[in-house]
Amino acid sequence: MLIEKQDEQLVEDLFQFWKRYKVIAIGSFLTIVTAIVIYSYSTAQFQKRLLVAAEHYQNAIEAIDRQDEHSLQRSLDILQQEYASSPYASMATMTRTGELMRTHQLDEAEKHTDWLMKKSTLPLVKSLATYKKAELCYLKKNFDESLAYLATLKDESLILMTDHLRAKNYAHLNKIDESLALYKSILEKNELDDAHKALLVAEYNYLYLTNYS
Repeated sequence: MLIEKQDEQLVEDLFQFWKRYKVIAIGSFLTIVTAIVIYSYSTAQFQKRLLVAAEHYQNAIEAIDRQDEHSLQRSLDILQQEYASSPYASMATMTRTGELMRTHQLDEAEKHTDWLMKKSTLPLVKSLATYKKAELCYLKKNFDESLAYLATLKDESLILMTDHLRAKNYAHLNKIDESLALYKSILEKNELDDAHKALLVAEYNYLYLTNYS
């Protein structure tokens, strides 16, 4: 079955889809956080802590590039334990979650997603973390649970991703009409790049032909 065969590739597809949208999402996130920081916290002590958190974030990203798990975990632990309220802790944790999903370390990825959902107080971060939780539930074949998380998301900037994931959940639950309707809705918006449009067209055609031809 096409949907089944593409499940492993979906990890990479979702990771690339996430990478494309996270630039916008994190950029907006940092703009908001920076404004809050400038307005609410002008003390030298806070600025010093923010700079230190930024250094640990940079160390974490460099460790990912080097594939240095020990250094990465050390930097991430410091950020999560000592600088949990900083944007850098959330950014590092989201980046780490994406890498873990890409390498099929789903249980470890879920731990970091749960941390984000619990610790973050900003709506954008909670939305992104909730979406990734839904991805993880889907990849673990917990389709109803994935749909439950998706149902809580209201962020319009994530609508294409959430609708696609919802459509795939419906397909696995044999809710073919609901799945096809979502695929059609996404494709009609014409907001996808060629690669993702081709993927959705292939999934839509397979569902339709195997159930209605």
